[in-house]
Amino acid sequence: MSGSSLDGLDIAIVDFGIDGGWKLEFHQTIPYSTDWIKRLQNFTHLPAREYIKLKFDYSNLVANTFKSLNLHVDYISSHGHTLVHEPENGITEQIGNGGIIAGITAIPTMADFRTIDLGFGGVGTPLAPLADLSAFPGYNYYLNLGGIANITVLDNNQLTAFDIAPCNQVFNFLSSKIGLEYDDKGLVASRGNYLQNLEHEFSNYSYFTQKGPKSLDN
Repeated sequence: MSGSSLDGLDIAIVDFGIDGGWKLEFHQTIPYSTDWIKRLQNFTHLPAREYIKLKFDYSNLVANTFKSLNLHVDYISSHGHTLVHEPENGITEQIGNGGIIAGITAIPTMADFRTIDLGFGGVGTPLAPLADLSAFPGYNYYLNLGGIANITVLDNNQLTAFDIAPCNQVFNFLSSKIGLEYDDKGLVASRGNYLQNLEHEFSNYSYFTQKGPKSLDN
């Protein structure tokens, strides 16, 4: 998968047991080149033909990166990279063509996870709830602080998950203003001052008055 913070391609091998359990066997993040970060950030300015080329180039990047690691798996499950996610308008776009990945790697590939959920009237994200419950059983709340923060809530055996707010996308953007790729361990933020007026302005954003399930776009 590729997170909204644009760190790189996250690749993992997971062994799923017949009892429903699973075990992480391998994981690695392959950083994006500066060129790829720019291409994924600036896709909105592309004419249609160049946008299609971006999608196919990215599919080849995913497939060839995975193939270069010489990993042996039964299936590839590709989340791809999200460019657009507007469930309120019935649209979402994750690039990373499963057919190209399967063709280059010669491994059966599953992809395009969100669109069927939109077809059922859902919001398509987040995808983490079942993994949260399986990896960390015994809790009622699971908080994921990624590019966007999301939460999983287990209440009376009813599972709900939704995006809460922007997270590392904003932190990384602000860090870049002072020449840092990210704020390591929050050291810069820990020396700052709390801006209550900014909290008040941010809290008036209409998204926070909506009830879940709901999800945010980049």
